[in-house]
Amino acid sequence: MVYVGMGEKSDEAKSMLFHSEVYKDPRKDAPPFYDIPFRCLVPVNMHNLLVAGRPISATHEAAASLRVIPPCYATGQAAGTAAALSVRENRQVSKLDPQQLRGLLREQGAIV
Repeated sequence: MVYVGMGEKSDEAKSMLFHSEVYKDPRKDAPPFYDIPFRCLVPVNMHNLLVAGRPISATHEAAASLRVIPPCYATGQAAGTAAALSVRENRQVSKLDPQQLRGLLREQGAIV
C-alpha cells in the first residue's frame, strides 16, 4: 500500500480515511490507497502557500510514484484551483473547504 501525506505510518494513520482527495488514480488496478489529500499541498504553518508536483508532502514510498506526470498535472490543477478559490472566497488556502475544492475540480473534469 502507498500512504500519501501521512508521515509516519502508525496504525492510526493507516486506518484514516481521507475525504479531501484532489487526485484519484483512474487505473482499475491501482492500489487502494493512492488518493492525494489536499493537505499534502499545504505546508504546515504556512497559510497562503501551495505546493504541487514532486515536492508535495508524502512518504518515501509514495514520493516515487508522485513524481510522474499525471499526479503532477493533478496536483498542479488542484493548487491552481485552490489559489483561485482562496482569492474568490478571501480565505487562506489552509482554511479552504476541501469538499468545495473537489466540487470545482470535478466541474473541470478532474478525476477525484
